[in-house]
Amino acid sequence: MQQLFYPTAGFNELVNWPYSKIAELWGGKGYVCDKCEKLRMALKDAKDNKEFSLIEVILEKEEVSDELLGWIKEIKGEG
Repeated sequence: MQQLFYPTAGFNELVNWPYSKIAELWGGKGYVCDKCEKLRMALKDAKDNKEFSLIEVILEKEEVSDELLGWIKEIKGEG
């Protein structure tokens, strides 16, 4: 999201953290979802977990929702 505000800043190029693995280290269950079907299965499975669940959704760098784009334009005074 920061890259949409300041695309040339450089400081906002972050490495991908293994969020699903972190959840497991903390005693929860982690899921990695890069397809809609995996997300559906993760949501269904997480609903029945006794421990906490963290669902990591993988999106391409260029994939941005219309809602987020609208929000950024408003903040930047372009909307």
